[in-house]
Amino acid sequence: MQYTYATFEYLEHELDAIERALSPERFKSYLDRANGDRRKAIALYEKNTALSESLYGTIQGLEVPLRNAIHGLLSPAFGCAWFEAPGILHHPQNKMVVGARQKIHGSNHLILTPGRVVAELSFGFWIGLVGKQYDHTLWVPHLHRAFPHAKAVTTSPSGEKKIQKLKRSAIADRLDSIRRLRNVPNNGELGGLYGVVRRKMTRGATA
Repeated sequence: MQYTYATFEYLEHELDAIERALSPERFKSYLDRANGDRRKAIALYEKNTALSESLYGTIQGLEVPLRNAIHGLLSPAFGCAWFEAPGILHHPQNKMVVGARQKIHGSNHLILTPGRVVAELSFGFWIGLVGKQYDHTLWVPHLHRAFPHAKAVTTSPSGEKKIQKLKRSAIADRLDSIRRLRNVPNNGELGGLYGVVRRKMTRGATA
């Protein structure tokens, strides 16, 4: 991947201040890729920020509908507060619900409602519900309907192409890849972000 570096010149004391602000640990991954050149490392940091911004809207366009689809499927079966029903959730999702409730209560003592709890639960919570431990209790009877268009094209040894529905495990893997991609910008990790992007692009090109 080729980079075009910014022409703005930082003074040495400014570079020192930027490195301290970012923390040496976070800045190291950029510095390594820039072969020790701090000006190029800062340019890479700026590019990473721009890439993160470009991904935000797309990932949010998945996160919100995923949350609403799962909530919409589980509410008729277990009630609008299905996440509090006995025996539905396991670790770590049950602890995530507790954390969401505490956060809402701590926000000016807002009234707890199912809608507020649902909105507060993280992307990782919803992806976890597609995991193996919920295969028989949630996926088979309910959640498979949240992914009506999750299909893949496979090619047989004879060259015949066939459209098949993705299995739960494949959907879970793809969602988790997106979750990791989503979290990398928040952590400011350059190598991880570009690495995930490259792997996803390569996989898409060879699928």
